Amino acid sequence: MRKSNFCLILLLVFCVFSCSLKYTEEETPELNIPEITFSQAVFNRYEEGKISARLQAEQLEQYNNDSSMYAKNVQFDTFD
Repeated sequence: MRKSNFCLILLLVFCVFSCSLKYTEEETPELNIPEITFSQAVFNRYEEGKISARLQAEQLEQYNNDSSMYAKNVQFDTFD
């Protein structure tokens, strides 16, 4: 009887402490998702009422985690 109680307690202790999942750590899958997305974006810069620069992009993505911005098919023009 004593040996079976010891085995039962040992088995219970093993089951309780063998779990390796960390429930306190949150997953953050949104790190790879852009915070803001612009499609067919056109940005103009004006100086003295005239356009001095223009940026056109098919798509712009801004990420919050490292303050980065990525663009696809960009065209940048300057004017006199």
